[in-house]
Amino acid sequence: MSDADAVVDRLRREFGDALRSVTHYNADGYEDLYVRDDVESGYADDRMERIAEETRMEALQSTYLRDLFKPVHGDFECTVRFFADGVEINYTVSETRGFAVGLDRDIGGTDSVADRAERALDDRR
Repeated sequence: MSDADAVVDRLRREFGDALRSVTHYNADGYEDLYVRDDVESGYADDRMERIAEETRMEALQSTYLRDLFKPVHGDFECTVRFFADGVEINYTVSETRGFAVGLDRDIGGTDSVADRAERALDDRR
């Protein structure tokens, strides 16, 4: 089993059918290690390319974020974006390399941090 297969296998065991996608990126480009069929059919090829490029650009900011927030929050680990139906997590390994993991928003009916914060702020928006 390749390293990429092992990563996907571990994520599939952890999240089951809620795993939407796994992408590895580096300075040279990106590779989709796994994309769930319904997710893949929802994107045109050029959109996937633009999303991958945005994720790679976000990794460039990781050093800045590490330096900025470390004294208060500790080491920077990832960026998370919550959408109505999905969650995108960007784990930056370096300024040029990382993994993007897509998950369903509702994983086993448990509330996410974003869900809880959204409810708390609901009256203020």
